[in-house]
Amino acid sequence: SYEGLILRAALAPYKFNRSTLKEQGMLKVKPWADDECIIYDWVQKTRNDNEATTNELGRTERSTKKEGLTLIDEVGVLIGRNEKWDRIEIGTGMTQADRQEWFKNLPLGQTVRFRYIKVGGYDKPRHASFAGFRHLDDMS
Repeated sequence: SYEGLILRAALAPYKFNRSTLKEQGMLKVKPWADDECIIYDWVQKTRNDNEATTNELGRTERSTKKEGLTLIDEVGVLIGRNEKWDRIEIGTGMTQADRQEWFKNLPLGQTVRFRYIKVGGYDKPRHASFAGFRHLDDMS
């Protein structure tokens, strides 16, 4: 099984780098799935304050040494579980305002919806992304 595929327009000219949606040259297709979990823990967000250096390609790099990481008053990762997986880490899909609000009022015990890439994750979902809370009215 593969992670996804790239569809290419037959009459599109060759392009060395990425193709944009506006150009309509290539389109990436990945199989996503939706699921739900109950949030039971979280990890505080950090900011990397290590000294910035420039690499041989001219790009900025920073060390990941723990001494240079500063804790921020925001939720970084929501951790949940369901009947398939014991630990689901949801780190994207949340706004900064949500992260700051949840730092004060944690959504522990709430059911959340998340999206993930179906292929590649065996012990946990791959690239889990927050999609929203499950409302009590929807549950039976």
